[in-house]
Amino acid sequence: MRPRLTRKATLSRHARAGALVTAAILFAAFSTGTAARQQPPSRQHATLIELGRHLFYDIRLSGPGYMSCATCHKPEKAFTDGRPVAIGVTGERHTRNTPTLANIGDFKLLGWANPEPQSLEAQMLRPLFSETPIEMGTLGHETPVLLHISSNAVYRELFEGAFPAQPAPINFDNITRAIAAFQRTLISRDSPYDRFAAGDRNALSPEARQGLALFTGERLKCSQCHQPPHFTDQRFHNTG
Repeated sequence: MRPRLTRKATLSRHARAGALVTAAILFAAFSTGTAARQQPPSRQHATLIELGRHLFYDIRLSGPGYMSCATCHKPEKAFTDGRPVAIGVTGERHTRNTPTLANIGDFKLLGWANPEPQSLEAQMLRPLFSETPIEMGTLGHETPVLLHISSNAVYRELFEGAFPAQPAPINFDNITRAIAAFQRTLISRDSPYDRFAAGDRNALSPEARQGLALFTGERLKCSQCHQPPHFTDQRFHNTG
């Protein structure tokens, strides 16, 4: 005979189910780099992406020369830094944390500071040149940053390949274009939840499916704000 569950046991079972589905959902943000089913990029666009990858990891893109984009957006931490709040190149603690870049190409709201939709190219200007707070501290150091890039043979070749029609392609407009192109490749769409949503009924365990039902159901209403496929409604909420 099936034992009767106490309220505590029932809640514990629900908690386990919720934890399992949450883990499955979060895995989508952690398994970055999974390629979506897309047409391969042209040679020129592939060069642009490769240029952006180099720039993303280059500490000399910052003013003082010891912070890259990847300093705060670490691949091993789902392209965050794992801290409660971000820390800029001067050591200043910011008032917000570092958001993930997983699937960032699908988003329109790209930062805590600006509630208006913008492009990745436009957003990239903020970490480079923001003064409140200072992030990478590139403002006032534009000339040495461009000199570093111009003196590097690999960079010269990549800029020329990515922007063949431009006689002088090494500039900050093209730097932001290249980094944005690389960021759009940070795609995570092959997690267990993604496979389940695509029709693979065996991708989630029975407990995870139970957790998903709770997550999306009327009782808990988690998915009203945490909407699939990225589990956000891309809105600002004051939660107290």
